[in-house]
Amino acid sequence: MAQAKKRSGDKLVYDLRVTLVGSELALWRFIAVSADSTLPELHRAIQGAFSARCVSEHCLVIGGTRYEGGKGSRTLLRRVIGVGDVFECRDLVEDRYYAAKVVRSYEVQSRRHHPKVLDGAGMPAESRLGDFDAKVATWCAQDASRGYYPTTTSFAPLSARPHGAGRLKTRHL
Repeated sequence: MAQAKKRSGDKLVYDLRVTLVGSELALWRFIAVSADSTLPELHRAIQGAFSARCVSEHCLVIGGTRYEGGKGSRTLLRRVIGVGDVFECRDLVEDRYYAAKVVRSYEVQSRRHHPKVLDGAGMPAESRLGDFDAKVATWCAQDASRGYYPTTTSFAPLSARPHGAGRLKTRHL
């Protein structure tokens, strides 16, 4: 019996060079994201990689098309970007603009650990964003893209119930 042919591009990853526009210190990140990420996931991953304190709704301009207000919320990256494409991302909460370029694409064994911040330039420790650490930036990007939103001290799931809510009630016989 013939085996089903595996679809090409099933585990495709894009490497993006993302720069914070208007930063005096040329703040940038090199981020690997799955081609199967949605536009909101990409937006949150970029914000997380730059240590955004609050994650805003997606606002991207790709190929002259504006994706915001829910438009493109289910669109996969592989459908709208390719190697060499340049696009913009706006953080509405912190009023930041990011410029991104798709540097390359390649296949991986597992997309489980993406997005991943591979490299970048940080800011002085006394600045608001702190020093650059690829491992910490990766964790922030992954948490943000999976729907975990930062609070003042830690990341907390958007759908998390307050502590103690939903406990099982026991019946005494």
